[in-house]
Amino acid sequence: MERSLDPADRRSFRVALTREGREVIDATLTEHAANLARLAARLTEQEAATLDTVLRGMLAR
Repeated sequence: MERSLDPADRRSFRVALTREGREVIDATLTEHAANLARLAARLTEQEAATLDTVLRGMLAR
């Protein structure tokens, strides 16, 4: 992580991920997505439809 003073407000800091940090996040999210796909593949068609409905409802709120 890199930290620098905010030029608009010197009491604050701007924080950014380093290249290495972005690589860690990318790898983690890739593994997470693969795990979700693996879990979803085991659902029946009805279970997948129910999950879809529940998740869409959560996003709509």
